[in-house]
Formats: sequence, C-alpha cells, structure tokens
Amino acid sequence: MDTPQCLAATMNTGGAQAECALWHLEPAKPYRLSFENEADVVCLLLGAIEAKTGYDGRSPSAMRFDALTAAFHPAGGRVAVEASAVSAGFAAFRFAPELQHKLLGADYRLAPIPTSIDNIASPSIAGLVAYARTLFNASSQPDSIAVEAVSQLALVDVFRSLRAFASKTACGPLSDREYARLREHIDANIAERLSLVELSDLLDLPVITLRRRFQRKAGLPLHQFVLERRVQIAQHQLTATSAPLREIAASCGFASQQHMTSAFSRRLGLTPLAWRERART
Repeated sequence: MDTPQCLAATMNTGGAQAECALWHLEPAKPYRLSFENEADVVCLLLGAIEAKTGYDGRSPSAMRFDALTAAFHPAGGRVAVEASAVSAGFAAFRFAPELQHKLLGADYRLAPIPTSIDNIASPSIAGLVAYARTLFNASSQPDSIAVEAVSQLALVDVFRSLRAFASKTACGPLSDREYARLREHIDANIAERLSLVELSDLLDLPVITLRRRFQRKAGLPLHQFVLERRVQIAQHQLTATSAPLREIAASCGFASQQHMTSAFSRRLGLTPLAWRERART
C-alpha cells in the first residue's frame, strides 16, 4: 500500500487553475489518501473500492465505493481513506471557486454541504464514468481537452444529483418503525462488516438520506452508533461469559482484539480485561 499522500499535491494541471480543473488519477491498487480540501473535489469511481473511510476527523469505518458512481468532497472538509481492494481506481477533479463560477454561474448554487457524499448515482454519471474509463485507461497521456470536458460534465452531473437529493435529505428523522428495523438488523449482524450501502438498502433509502435521517433520530452518526452497539454487546459478553477476548472481538464485529481494546479505552476509559474484572467484583 502506498504511503500517505495529499491528493491536492499530486493533482496534474491541464492549464491555469482558473481555466480548468486540476486532476488526479489513482490506479487500480491499494492506497492511502489523507488531505484537507482547498476547493470542491469531485471523484469518478472507475471501479468498486473497499476501504476504511473517515471524514472530518471522524473515526474510520468500513465503506464501499460503488463503480460508475461519483463522490463529492466539499472545500474545507478533511478526507482520510485507506483502500484495501481497488478494482479500477478513480479520477478526481478539483474546482477552484472562480472556475465553478465561470462554468456554472449561479445556476447550480447549493447551500453549503457540510461533509463528503459518496455513491452519487444517476444514468448520466454512469455513462460519464464509463467514458472516463476509456479516456484514462489509454496507453498514452489522456487528451487535455477531453479531460477538461469530462471534469466539467462531472461537476454539472454531481451538482444536479445533489440538488435532486436536497428535497429528500431535507426530510425529518427516521420513523420509529424504520429505526427499530435498522437496530434489529445491526444487532442481528453485529459480527459482520456492516456497510452504509447495505443499511441504506435495508430501508430503500439513498446513503446520504439514511445518514441525515438517522442522525436526526438518534442524535449521533450511524457509523458511531454501530460502534457503540459493538462495545455494548461486547460489555455484556465480557460479563456473562468467559470467552477469550479475541473471540468476543470477532463475534462483535471488531477488526481485531486491538481494535476492541482501543474502542473500550476511548469510550469507557478501561480495557476489556479491566472491564471484565471490574464487572465481576
């Protein structure tokens, strides 16, 4: 896996920043990326990617980036991605504010987007990504005019999709029934690697909608809730059984015993072993 790098620092230029987007191509191999956005970034997912992802300082969680989709990372946001399985990489485009204004004017003005949004899907985005695959998979350096055209279409299609999502994501919290169904599924599958895509499919909601509606219902992000449930279920097992720590970690969905220990220490101020000893005294 590559050493950590800053996406902005590796972006190529096809011209002056005010005239075209800076771009970066990540090939089909595991990678680590960590950067703070100086400007809006749009990524086209040329293939599926399995990764641990943390946005804006949040703890990394399992995430699947679907092929033929886009991702949007707003200016000022922080991104940390550790990708373990990469089928075809991605192409990223960074748009300075003056370039966005020159390209779109006020036609696609949106309310500030507070965090990154993944798996943005539409027929037009899928078609654009399919074309980008052929553009960036060529043996020679991609044509600069074609790259510029793809970057502009990517920005327009993503903004159109985000605007279409706005009415859906502005709705209220999950209903009691939706929330109970989600909790039941999480508890029943706590040993598995739960993903936002899987959980959103359960309720037939877009990922972005599930994130916002869940937080409005529960008062905390969904990925944090899942981790809290892992800790709570592990607490019960530590008290009620004599199972080894590594078995409890696996049965509660932690990546390792060390991962469980880290989660316990941050949330309870005790290691799992110390928790077990204290609970039994």
